[in-house]
Formats: sequence, C-alpha cells, structure tokens
Amino acid sequence: MKRPKILIIDDERFFVNILIDLLDPDYELEVAGSGEKAIEMASTSPVPDLILLDILIPDIDGYEICARLKEDPITQQIPIIFLTVKSDVEDEAKGLGLGAVDYITKPISPPILKARVRTQLLLEQAQQETERYSEHLEQLVNERTQELTKEIAERKKVEEHLRIQANYDPLTRLPNRALYMERLSQAIKHAQRNKLSLSVLLIDLDNFKIINDTMGHHIGDVLLVEAANRLKNCIRDEDTVARLGGDEFLLILLEISEQESAAVVAKKLLNEMSRPFTLSNSTHQISASIGITTFPHDTQDIDGLIKNADVSMYQAKKKGRNRFEFFTPDMTTKAQNRLSIAKALRKGLENNELVIHYQPIVDMMSTVPVATEALVRWNHPDRGLLSPSEFIPVAEETDLIDTISQWALYSACTDALAWQSRGLPALKVAVNCSRRLCANSGNGEMVTNVLDKTGFPAEQLSLEITEDMVNCPLEGAAHALLYLKSQGVTLTMDDFGTGYSSLSSIKQYPIDVIKIDRSFIKNLPSVADDSALVTAIIAMAHALDIKVIAEGVETEEQVTFLRNLHCDMAQGFYFGIPIPSDQFELYLQKK
Repeated sequence: MKRPKILIIDDERFFVNILIDLLDPDYELEVAGSGEKAIEMASTSPVPDLILLDILIPDIDGYEICARLKEDPITQQIPIIFLTVKSDVEDEAKGLGLGAVDYITKPISPPILKARVRTQLLLEQAQQETERYSEHLEQLVNERTQELTKEIAERKKVEEHLRIQANYDPLTRLPNRALYMERLSQAIKHAQRNKLSLSVLLIDLDNFKIINDTMGHHIGDVLLVEAANRLKNCIRDEDTVARLGGDEFLLILLEISEQESAAVVAKKLLNEMSRPFTLSNSTHQISASIGITTFPHDTQDIDGLIKNADVSMYQAKKKGRNRFEFFTPDMTTKAQNRLSIAKALRKGLENNELVIHYQPIVDMMSTVPVATEALVRWNHPDRGLLSPSEFIPVAEETDLIDTISQWALYSACTDALAWQSRGLPALKVAVNCSRRLCANSGNGEMVTNVLDKTGFPAEQLSLEITEDMVNCPLEGAAHALLYLKSQGVTLTMDDFGTGYSSLSSIKQYPIDVIKIDRSFIKNLPSVADDSALVTAIIAMAHALDIKVIAEGVETEEQVTFLRNLHCDMAQGFYFGIPIPSDQFELYLQKK
C-alpha cells in the first residue's frame, strides 16, 4: 500500500530529525528548509497529503507560505498543520484563519503529534471517499454528465418532483388530501372575514370496485384519471377538486350561499359521471354518490365538514346511489357504525382477540432477515381476521389506540426476546406508531416504560411513522420523537412519498430510515418514471445518511433493480408474508 506523503517545512535540522524519527517509516517524508523551496515542492506532482509547517522560516514566514499555498488551486486542498514555538492565542487564530487545519506548539508531544497527523490524513481520506461517492450519486441521477451545475439542476428537478408528489395525487394530478385541507382552511378564513358561505362535496364513484376487480387496476386507474378530468371541467377555476384516496374526491365550492346553487353543481357532476367511459376499447357505465355540507350552516369546523360530507355521501349510497344528499343532523348511521366497532373492539381487547403477525425485513444483498415488522390483526369472532384498516381508524378516534399501541409494543418486544432466548439472532423489531403517540409528547415515555418492563433494548426497536402524522401538533410530535431518538430508538418514515410533505418530513423529524411506498415499487423496473423516482429517493436518502427499505417487493426483477441501486433493505411477499409469532420463529430457524 502506498504511504501517505508528508512535506516538512522547517529550517531547524534537529527538530526535523525528531519528526523523521517519529513519522518514518509510516509515511513518505520530504523536507524543505526555505519558503520558496517549500512552495515549489508542494506544487510538484504528486502533491503532499499533509504539510507540517513552521512559522519561523528564514526567507518567507509560515503565515505567508500558508496563504500562498491556499491561493494556488494545485495546493489549496492540502491540509496544513502549524508546528511552532509561537504559542499566543492570536498567533494560533491567525494560522487557523489562513486555512490551517491544526496548530501545535513546540515542544511537541510525540503521541499527540502522531495522533493529529493520523487524524488529519484519515479526514482527508474520508473527504476523498465522500467526493468519490458523490460522483457515483451524480451518475445515478444523470449519467450523461458529471458537471456540478448539472448535478445541482438535477437535484432541484428531483426536489420539485417530490414537492409535487407531496401535494398532488400522482395518478390524477389533482390536489391530494393535505393540499385540499390547506385550501379548505384558507377558504374558511376568507368566508369568516367576509361573512360568506361555502360548500364541501364528497364524491364516491359507484361500482368502481367491480371494474377495478374484474378489469384490473390499470383499467381502474384509467377510469379514475378520466373521472378526475370530468370533475375539473364541472367547476370554476377558483373552486378546488381533490382526490381523497381510492375512488373518493372532495370539492370546495366557494361563495355558495344557497343549497340550490350547490345542487346545480351536484347535478352536473352526476350527469358527467353517468356518461359512458371508454375503457380498453369497450364502454362502461358508472355513477356517483355525493354528500354535501355547507359552512357555516352545518359546522364551522374543518374536520366536521369532512365528516358531515362523508355521512351524507353514505346516506346517498344507502338511498340507491347516483344521487346527492345534503347533510342533516339526523344522519347518524356512520357514527353509530363507528360506535358499534368501538364497542366490539373494546370487548375484543378484553377477550384477547388481537394478535400480531410478523413480516421479515431482509438485507438487500444477502436476503438474510435483519428486522421484522409487527402487524396488528383483529381475530374477530364473527368476521375472522381483520386488517388494521378496518378498526385502527376507529381506535384512533378513541382512547383504545393507546391500549392497542401499548399492547402491540409489549407483545412484539416479548416475542423478540423469546426468539433470542431460544438461540435465534437479535432482530430489530418495527412497530407502527399511532397518530396519538405523535400528538402527545408524554406518550414517548410509554415506549420507554415498555422497554424497561420487558428488558428489550431500545436499539432493537424501530417506530414507524407516516408522513400524514405531521398533521399532529408539531411541537408535541417533535418532542416525543426526539425523546425516543435520544433513548436509542430507531425512527422510520413509513410509506415515503405518499404523504403531504415528504421533504419537510425528513427535515422536521430525526428520521433514521425511510420506507419507499409499495406504489413506487410495484412497477419496477418496467415503468421509467417509477424507476427514476426510486433511484432519486435512494440517492437522496443515502446523501442524508438515511437507510432505505423498499416495501412490497414481489419479483426477482425488482430485487435485482434495487440491489443495483444499493438499496439497504427490502420487505414484501418475495421474502415472506406476515405470519403469527410461532410460524415466524420457524421461519427464522430455517433461515
């Protein structure tokens, strides 16, 4: 291995010999006794890896030598350490101000000198490795050029793409829920100031699920895009239409003072949705159910408006679909249903009906399990195994979520410790973090209390938060997460790219890992846009020293693509489905 090259600039031969005795044979040493000779030797290729510089040089003092070296593009990156008898603070400040990396006064301590020399060379080596890695990232973003200006432009392009992704639905290009809520908040403030009214409409496509299931998700996506375009054509420029998710859309109609005006728009929307859709060379008929609520007549609360529109939309479905309904206070069907679920869930907790299934998270290169995600299921006595989406939203609205979160965390930690006690490797366990945990800073202590009670190491726990949790009070969320991070808990951003503020999320929260949402993985590597976006996300994350997990990996082609991008970890049916604790233990034994 080539030895690092050090240039010693000093006219005291006795001291130079001491340096040679200390540093040889670990380094290739060169000596210059004058300033002009030193400047010449420093710029001669190969340039030194480090310069040891005395200040008291006969022809040119060390300060001027340092200044001239830092002005020369050939030598300006060479780290310089002053070795001098000048020990005043002003002298040291002057030397460091000229660009020196260290300042050591004579007489020197041999161990300290060797340590500082070694440290600076390691730092320089690390800097060079960082630069090489940055060049590699540039190639991933844009293989056609390595120019710095091009890299910056490409990064800005990626950031803009992610900004759009954060605020707009990637399929329909309509505002997403988060941007809709922001606009609704602004619209309410404007209406309050000017004593105006507005209407909120929730639109659900009837029979969309049948088309989606029978003809495939691709055809379903085509229908959603066409439906979105029709909705946009039915409203004014100042109004807003957004995609809530799935086949649901939200509208804001500004300055609507009478129900008749909102009804006119609703009829127009129904007519547009009733026109045949041409899908895969054939025509299909659908309809829509619309719920309407008004501000300030029905409520002055944002969440209340959304809930009212939701309740009235389901009332329209109940009355036969392809119609609209205005909210009235007696529409309690959905509220009663949620109360029923909450009651059954509370009983289910008492009867130990909740279970945890575990899905492996593997190292991308070796496919060896390095972690597992704990997924809560409800073993309902009548309906069978229920996924979290069927009961967690109700639990989030009650105090049940606290009980479920604590139970899930305790169970996952206990199971993991049991596996380890039987000789299995120590895996990191990922547990989903509830919205209430983010909203209440005190809940961070609940996590550490469980860790203390079970004896599970904090370093083996990963809490998964989602981007939409930034809707929680930021101060409470940040406080709780920072507290947990300080205890050693890993923080993972789940479903990255689907929330309302991806870039601001990883800036606001101390994120260690991001999970790329399965919606970006499912079409890899065949869809160019998804491939480019996943490439950019991994590059951005690694540049921020954040690890990456790819969710929803199902094919060998996806595995190969992600490996080539140096994705850190992966999770999906390709590696294993979620299974109960005892089955997961057998899976680990086989692995």
